[in-house]
Amino acid sequence: MHRGGSHHSQKGRIRLIVAVLAAAGVLMYFAAGGSFKVEVDDHIRTTPIDPNKDLSGVHSVQDLTPAPVLAAADDDLLKFFVNDPSIEVRCKETAAPNLPVCDAFHFDRKELSTLPPLMVPFTTGQTTKGMVLKPATEVLNNPSIKHHPIFSIYGNHTAVAAVTDEHRVLEFNGVHTEYDFDCEANVDFRLYHQCRAALCLEHETRLAAKANNVGQFPLVDEEYMEYIMTLTTAYEAARSGASYTFIELGARYGTWIVRAGVSFKLFDPVGKLNLLAVEGNCKWFRKMEEHVRCNHLVEESKLILSYAAPKSYNKVEVANPSTFDKPRAVSMLEMLPGYDFVDMIDFDIQGFEWLTIEEPGALELMTQKIGFAHFGTHSTEIEKRVVSAMQNHGCTQHMKMRPRVCF
Repeated sequence: MHRGGSHHSQKGRIRLIVAVLAAAGVLMYFAAGGSFKVEVDDHIRTTPIDPNKDLSGVHSVQDLTPAPVLAAADDDLLKFFVNDPSIEVRCKETAAPNLPVCDAFHFDRKELSTLPPLMVPFTTGQTTKGMVLKPATEVLNNPSIKHHPIFSIYGNHTAVAAVTDEHRVLEFNGVHTEYDFDCEANVDFRLYHQCRAALCLEHETRLAAKANNVGQFPLVDEEYMEYIMTLTTAYEAARSGASYTFIELGARYGTWIVRAGVSFKLFDPVGKLNLLAVEGNCKWFRKMEEHVRCNHLVEESKLILSYAAPKSYNKVEVANPSTFDKPRAVSMLEMLPGYDFVDMIDFDIQGFEWLTIEEPGALELMTQKIGFAHFGTHSTEIEKRVVSAMQNHGCTQHMKMRPRVCF
């Protein structure tokens, strides 16, 4: 059911892949030999990847001459959403966060002879408090288990800072994040997301030891596959000389557009990069503006203060200031027309996933425009509807992961 061809080829032929996050527990394990395996309900899906593959010849000259990524429809996107005059009214009580200056943050690149071991989280209770990490090789009694090969490619360019900056949490690819965004004790992402909690704990340990800061690799949790998809699409686009477009819906502080953008620029610093993020919460929208600026992606990013939902949910009229305090929504039908091709789209829109893609015309547009999709669903019913809708439009469910992946 894998439709379409190589990157950016055959407009209208897609290779959209769905990674669904739902409820309950599942074992995910990784194997050597250039493949990863995910076990869900006793069903195993395996996808090989060749990290040494030369992607430079996969396109014709015509394919390597990017079409204008943003077409005339982008004018409406800019006018009505990115440069939305209602933002100041809707966020009048939420100023940009008063954060430490991050422009001076500096790190070098280092080739790691070996990657850090793939770690597995062990937790008790409903939060990450008291979480313990153990090597996957030990947990599964298999010495050959290691990271997905895409991490080895990025491991050759691992970010390393001479000193651990107390305000900046550094990841392996060079993304650095304000400590308070994820690491404050009462932040949900620290309490309920193993990968974020592990980043915080390691950062605090190195800071206390006054040690150098080697960018951290993810552990096995619900973000691991999301990272695989993001890194792979970014690397493939960069190595092939193609433009790269990434959309994040329900972006919070822009976690994934920044991870995608930095990962692409690592291999193609001057390539055409298009990032679009949609976030409806004013507080996080302001933090997203800061996060994008700190990672030097302002020119490549379009940020929308809105909720991703069908057009009928929008009550704001740009020409009518009396509506500026009403609910704001942007639909797939308004986001996608301005793009020739979207390498990956990431959904985490708090239960609106199926409503958004089932809006009349949305799925047809998605199957014309999008290469990969990742969904964070919020109930088993939403999961069923999303998977059914995507499969009915010729898409392949390639990976499936359930949160709280702990032993």
